[in-house]
Amino acid sequence: MIPVEKIASGTLGNLLYYVSIIGVLLVICTIIRLKVSFLRKAFIPASLLAGIIGMILGPHVLGVIPADMMSSIGAIPSHMITIVFACMMLGVRKSENTSSMMHGLGWLWSNSFMQVGVACLLCAFLFTPVFSVNELFGSLFEIGFAGGHGTAGGMASVFTDTFNWADGADLGKTTATIGLLAGIFGGMAIINIAVRKKWTKVLTEPASGNAAKEVFDEGDPNHEPSAYATISQDVVEPFAFHLGIIGLAILIGRLIVWGFGQIFGYSGLPLFPFAMIGGWVINIIAQRVPLLRALFDRKTFQRIQGMALEILVTCAMASISIPVVLAYWAPLLIGTVVIMVFGELQNDCCICGSLRNN
Repeated sequence: MIPVEKIASGTLGNLLYYVSIIGVLLVICTIIRLKVSFLRKAFIPASLLAGIIGMILGPHVLGVIPADMMSSIGAIPSHMITIVFACMMLGVRKSENTSSMMHGLGWLWSNSFMQVGVACLLCAFLFTPVFSVNELFGSLFEIGFAGGHGTAGGMASVFTDTFNWADGADLGKTTATIGLLAGIFGGMAIINIAVRKKWTKVLTEPASGNAAKEVFDEGDPNHEPSAYATISQDVVEPFAFHLGIIGLAILIGRLIVWGFGQIFGYSGLPLFPFAMIGGWVINIIAQRVPLLRALFDRKTFQRIQGMALEILVTCAMASISIPVVLAYWAPLLIGTVVIMVFGELQNDCCICGSLRNN
């Protein structure tokens, strides 16, 4: 068991230890991911594998990571998602705000509406009367499937503090994990079927993990900078500057949350969507000020966002409470199957519509 008697709970030192543990898991699982053929063929991300191993090492299986430490690790996603959302609009150029983005949002909203509507009907007529689950159970599938681990982590405090339903935090991460696994395996199957039936324009043959190049050596065409320096290190480290901009976006989001509380009396609003609004406001200003526009590097924001997301997914999966999942296994299974069937029908309609238009 990891010694924790000298680590004071709730300190910054704690955060350093916990992120270090998650980092080690990600490094180990990256190597495993690169070397194991099955994982390559299935396109399993290292963060998913790290989360599964973290769960196995947790208090409900091997007990290597004790319950109090895992509880703190489980609180990390709600903060990481704020960073992820704060970066979403930062550094986006005006030319990137195209109608294709709105089309993608429309498709996402239609999926979310289906996941909310079907799940709430199931909750009203089956889950609550038969299984006596909390009425909020109906919101979990949209949170997990459409939102993913980030949204589930961001909503954890809402379930726990605002609605006093702690199980919702674990169940949200569970539905996110189910959605991720279904998206990987089901998505690959659907893509390969579409390729074989000649429904695709970009892909011409079924996807294969063995065919994809994943390590880029020097001289490789894909070996390129993952970010660009927009300011001299004599002035400030570019990553530090971009972190400062992200921090400003989060503070603006926090101010908006505070304003809603003061004006409308709302309490318990999640911070992460308002951090995105803060980033959007900053980016609008930056695109109109030549100096700021030159200093913003979209790729740097994406790298910071990606790092936060990898930590988020690993922590969220590792901290899932297995006893809570087992207690809700029946409504989880029924809801997953029904919503996936509806989702597949919706996607088929979209594909058919696209084929007709083309």
